Amino acid sequence: MGVGLFGGHARLDRGRDEIGNEKANLNYMCRFLNTPSGTIADREYNVRSIISNSMGAMSILSLEGGRLPNEVTVSIQPPEASGVIFKSQLLTTGRLSSPLPTPTSPTFYTSEIGRSVLETLTPSSPRTVTLKEVETISSYTVINDDLVLGRQRSATYLTPGEDYGSVEFRMWQAAGGVKGRAVEIRDYELIYERVR
Repeated sequence: MGVGLFGGHARLDRGRDEIGNEKANLNYMCRFLNTPSGTIADREYNVRSIISNSMGAMSILSLEGGRLPNEVTVSIQPPEASGVIFKSQLLTTGRLSSPLPTPTSPTFYTSEIGRSVLETLTPSSPRTVTLKEVETISSYTVINDDLVLGRQRSATYLTPGEDYGSVEFRMWQAAGGVKGRAVEIRDYELIYERVR
C-alpha cells in the first residue's frame, strides 16, 4: 500500500534485496549524553551521522535543533535526487520506557511516537508536504558494559492534509480512510558497541 509514498517499486525492490545482506547494513557512530535525569540520545548528532553514512555528508544542507527539545529540522539533497531538496521536521510527541536494566533483568523496552513533516522542493514543480506519524517500539538487552543488542519496529501512519489530490490523501483513501492503520512497517536489528 505504501509503495508510492515511500519511493516506488524500484526502491521497494532495492529494500527487499538488502534484507539479510550484510553489505547493506548501515554502520554509523551515535552518541548518548548523561543528563541529571539519565542518559539520552544526542538526536542532532545521531541524525547527522545516519544521513552522512546512508546518503553522504554532502547531502546535508542544514540540520538544527528546533524550538522544542524533542525537535530536529533537517534539509537534505541526496545525490540521486536530481536537484530535489527535502526538508523534514522531526518532532517526538511521546515517549515511554520500562525500568532500566539490572544484572538480573538485562532487557528494557522503549516506545516513541513522533511526527514527521516532509516538504519536497523541486525546481520545476510545486512543493509537496507529507505528514506522517511514526511509532517505534524497541527492546534492548545489555550484554556487557560495551555491548547492547536491540530489536526495533517502526510503524508509519499517514495523516492526510487538505490537499485531496496528494499522494498521502490517496494512500489514506486506499487504506479505507481509517486512522490508525499503518502504511509501512519496518523491523531493524541494532548493535550498539562502545568505542573507546
